[in-house]
Amino acid sequence: MKYKKIHLKSHSDWLKHRVIGGSDAAAIINLNPYKTNLDVYKKLVGELVEKDISNNEFVKYGKEAEEHIRALFTLAHKEYQVIKPKTIEEDGYIEMLVRKDKPYMTATLDGELINLETQEQGILEIKTASISSHDKREMWENRVPQNYYCQLLHYFAVKEDATFAILVAELTFHGRDNSDYVLRKYYYFDRKDIQEDIDYLEQEETKFYEDYVSKKQEPVLVYKF
Repeated sequence: MKYKKIHLKSHSDWLKHRVIGGSDAAAIINLNPYKTNLDVYKKLVGELVEKDISNNEFVKYGKEAEEHIRALFTLAHKEYQVIKPKTIEEDGYIEMLVRKDKPYMTATLDGELINLETQEQGILEIKTASISSHDKREMWENRVPQNYYCQLLHYFAVKEDATFAILVAELTFHGRDNSDYVLRKYYYFDRKDIQEDIDYLEQEETKFYEDYVSKKQEPVLVYKF
């Protein structure tokens, strides 16, 4: 295999070993609405410490909801063996996937899947989102937002034996009359259908790290309008 699994015994160890992670992928190709390619560069060369958002209300909800959403997926989809991620609290370590040939490509998954009929390996990704506008609704209509799609492409590039991925999204819709409702949606991705996109992202991540990060040469910042 092109990747290995390493065990990290604290969150600080995880931060030290995490190089280009799933949330960085879209920023590298300028498809992340929350960070830029320059933000990723500065983080990797030690010029920028990422802001701690662990106490953010939405971040906390997403983290706490993850295990319950994964459990519901397990109940509803008996065709898969669901392997939950390792945690400090239960296992004493966090598990990270690292590409052997490109150790700057790392991944921490929300879960791994095994199709019990075919024995194919897959990736489980879990997202929660608050939908309060037409634009946000459209972002999830029959697709996933671009930054989350890039995250999955990155995970495929690291875990090369995964033939499919399933993204489970818990979407909370807010109506004007306070008539909120929750919708759980499933998005299936087959590696063979998106291999070209996986290859493109890996190529861009490789170029970004080898041409800019390793040489400490700032990339050109692409502004979003």
